[in-house]
Amino acid sequence: MAGLRAFHYKAQTSADARHMAQYGLDLVEGKVRNNVEHGVLEPTLSKTKMIQVWGGLRWSMLINKLI
Repeated sequence: MAGLRAFHYKAQTSADARHMAQYGLDLVEGKVRNNVEHGVLEPTLSKTKMIQVWGGLRWSMLINKLI
């Protein structure tokens, strides 16, 4: 996990390492790999919507507990 964080940090801070943003975890091998080269594409729009919905649910659950 730390290796993947290092790849993503480098991708965000270095213009020549932007390709490292495509790296992810190979859960079978337990290694960091380029997901695009292996045909793993994440649906960003769906992922963003799920995160927004989950965040909204967490807030509503917290508010309901406080009331």
